[in-house]
Amino acid sequence: MALLSQDFTKFQKDTFSIKFTITDAIVNISSYEAWWGCYSGDVGNYPSTNTPVIKKATTGWTSGAAGGAGEITMGSNYVIVNLTQADFNGNSITGKLSEGEYYHELVLGSSDDGSDSVVVATGTMYINPSLFTNNDYRW
Repeated sequence: MALLSQDFTKFQKDTFSIKFTITDAIVNISSYEAWWGCYSGDVGNYPSTNTPVIKKATTGWTSGAAGGAGEITMGSNYVIVNLTQADFNGNSITGKLSEGEYYHELVLGSSDDGSDSVVVATGTMYINPSLFTNNDYRW
């Protein structure tokens, strides 16, 4: 079953990992492929045709939705999505994260083209401004 309301807050230019633990997997998912993406806008009314601001995938994911290959790590019952400072400093038009609210979604499948994929987690990611970042202590 998909995990809903997987909400979290981070700060502008934080480097972080999101770990999703799949508690109801009946098989070892370490050989599966994964895709994660986030969309900026009204998270309650996101359009199905909108392009994700950030998208990440396992190296083997080959569908048209692939992006950021190798930025997802698979375990026997977990998925880790890695974001770095390079994912920030922009907006939804430039394909970078900025302060705001984002709908995010994790998809898993045993095939590399997404043909048997399922959404396993969704939620809202909040990116807050950072005093440290806004004072140019990191760039």
